[in-house]
Amino acid sequence: MIEPENTTLVQSFAITDREVVFWECPVVFDIQNAIENPIDAFMWTPEYGARIGVLAFGDSGDKIRWVDLPEPCFVFHETNAHRDGDDIHIDVHWLQEVFNKSDLATGEDTIRRWTVNTAGEELTFRDQIISDNNWDLPKIDPRYVGRPYQHSWHAEFRDHPDSVQLGGIAYMNNRTGEGKLWTPPAHIHAAEAIFVPTGSGEGDGYLLSYLYNSRTNTSTLGIFEALNHTRGPIAEVVLDVRVPYGFHGTWVPSDYL
Repeated sequence: MIEPENTTLVQSFAITDREVVFWECPVVFDIQNAIENPIDAFMWTPEYGARIGVLAFGDSGDKIRWVDLPEPCFVFHETNAHRDGDDIHIDVHWLQEVFNKSDLATGEDTIRRWTVNTAGEELTFRDQIISDNNWDLPKIDPRYVGRPYQHSWHAEFRDHPDSVQLGGIAYMNNRTGEGKLWTPPAHIHAAEAIFVPTGSGEGDGYLLSYLYNSRTNTSTLGIFEALNHTRGPIAEVVLDVRVPYGFHGTWVPSDYL
């Protein structure tokens, strides 16, 4: 295992009910590249390796435990993580290679379940492909963050030679691997879904998503039934301006403000 000695891009991390889970992947900051061409500040450096670190809540950083991943990869976003006995399960959108000067991401693109066993003196690792769909920007019922869960919703990425282009909204059953996709017309592009809880059960609620119409250059706010989202939006709020593709958001009820 290569000990950390460079500044790497850490996009996100996960939590269970008792620990933080980090992943360090081989996208390394290069100061010389940043000076000469800021767009190349981060570089794909596969020889640096990749690893997962586990740190219990309240512990200092020197208590973190690391385990190497078997191959270099990159993860921008996790869906969720939870502990199951001695195992920690982390569901992630796994990318084979990023920031390699040819494209944002190239190679294999899958949704995986990483499992880290914490029972022994050394952590052990295994992984499982649970979907080969090009879905990212995951969202879950926030009441289940760090806990066993079933439902998640993702943005569909459409293949486009010149830019990132979003499409529909995907649902995934994270226990069975079943997926369902709401596919809008080609000129409609749904952004990351935001979950709004209503009932008491997991997934009881609505999804909110900005829907961009590339024909009219306008946006609406689409409202979907979370567990029946493939029927399409049950209502849309017309907006005065186009909302550019966004990445992350959350729902805050008015009594929190």
